[in-house]
Amino acid sequence: MFKRLVYLLLLIAAFFLIPQSNPVIGNADADEITYRLMRKSVYHTEFVDASYGWVCGIGGNLFHTINGGLTWEKQETNTYDSIFSMSFVDKKKGWAVGQDGMILTTDNGGENWTTQTAPENKSWMKVAFIDRNNGIVVGDWGKIISTKDGGKTWVDISLTEDVVLYDVKYISEKELWIAGELGKLYHSIDGGKSWDRIVLEDDFYGPTMFAISFTSDGQHGICGGLQGMVFVTHDSGKTWTKQTVSEDSVFNLKLNDNGIGFAVGNNGGFYKIEENGDKWTKLPPPPYLRAAWFQCLSSLEDNSYIVAGTRGSILFFDNFEIIQKK
Repeated sequence: MFKRLVYLLLLIAAFFLIPQSNPVIGNADADEITYRLMRKSVYHTEFVDASYGWVCGIGGNLFHTINGGLTWEKQETNTYDSIFSMSFVDKKKGWAVGQDGMILTTDNGGENWTTQTAPENKSWMKVAFIDRNNGIVVGDWGKIISTKDGGKTWVDISLTEDVVLYDVKYISEKELWIAGELGKLYHSIDGGKSWDRIVLEDDFYGPTMFAISFTSDGQHGICGGLQGMVFVTHDSGKTWTKQTVSEDSVFNLKLNDNGIGFAVGNNGGFYKIEENGDKWTKLPPPPYLRAAWFQCLSSLEDNSYIVAGTRGSILFFDNFEIIQKK
């Protein structure tokens, strides 16, 4: 329990206690390539194509773009609870989850949100839908819920162990992967009815994994977490190989079908991923971003990404270089 508390405190420090004054402000050169969306931190970006996207964060804040992030419009959620994750299956239908068991859904691209009732009242860290009907939500205390009717009803399929679950990904309607604390992954091939636990390190208290990503066929995968710990698989998760890419934590990552990807973290951590996760290159951050953290990451097109984090700062990458959005 003590170790678990330590990990939770580290997470809180990463997301909330890192200095919130963005070093971008007051730097003319910096203003050319990055800006504040709002004066509060954001936790998740979600894009359905290169133009349509959303960003959510602390205090129920949620913004929408129809031009790839060039401009943003605030959308009302009628909540002050922080929104940690969103999942949209098209330009209209989506879900958002967060503190105190909050689950919201929209049928009109976020113009209006309604509340869905969950069987648990824990904080939800991640939501994923594979279509308009089938979805899953994971969170604190090993809690997992799933739906087959778009969230009208939710079924409790929680783990029996007390772990915080940070990320969930669909390979198919039946196959899912979850990343969590204490160096554990969870794999299901029956839509979440049962879960196989994968312990990434022999030490019971392994490094917390914040993010997991696979190629669409499920063969190649990567997960990343505290203190730059990264694990890679090339056999659909049967075996995982450890890599240490940095001393700084990795908060989010994406692996594309071409074997190339991108990762973000704290202390201005930006990483180019190649060879299906076997090769990592840390990109030197501009001086004004060395103390910033980034958790949000979305792929807009091949080798084109949008990232966001500290105090609502947004950056655009093209071919792994920061660009000015015009």
